[in-house]
Amino acid sequence: SIISFGAALQALAGHFLVIKFSGQDSLFQSSAEILQLLCLGGIVSCLISSTMGVSSLVFVGVIPFEQYLTSWLVWWLGDSMGVIIFAPLTLIFFSKPREHWQPKLYSVAIPLFVALILVAVIFTYAREQEKKQQTVQFEQDVFSMHNDIKTKFKQYYDTLYVLNSFLEHADVVTRTEFSTFTHRIL
Repeated sequence: SIISFGAALQALAGHFLVIKFSGQDSLFQSSAEILQLLCLGGIVSCLISSTMGVSSLVFVGVIPFEQYLTSWLVWWLGDSMGVIIFAPLTLIFFSKPREHWQPKLYSVAIPLFVALILVAVIFTYAREQEKKQQTVQFEQDVFSMHNDIKTKFKQYYDTLYVLNSFLEHADVVTRTEFSTFTHRIL
């Protein structure tokens, strides 16, 4: 699918940008190298997947066009935060030379884990608030539909009542009389 292709293209673009500007064997020791990793590998390359993903969802009608910018921003922020949090953790735990990365465990990994937990808590809170808002909106919509249906049924009942009264009080009803009467009430 286009979304999967966008994610793969994003990863390739991030890798290409980081290698091009930081070098193949960069140990990301300077602030400039770390900033390049996070900006090019995260913020810039994440533009690809968010754009392709949201565009494809709008194109097939899953997301209304009016929500394009909001959906795109949420997607891009999520991808960017993922790279900003997990790229350094991945380097610390899996990159070689191990002796270079191991000392960064406490100065980088622990603050990032704390940041990850905070992001998860904030995300969970925001999701719960959105669920509550959707529930309130759903209940309002159901109440409105209930009232509309109730009103329609009352109109049908009243029409049937009038028609019943007409038929009960007439000795003989011709087709023309019935048509004329029902034309007025229907």
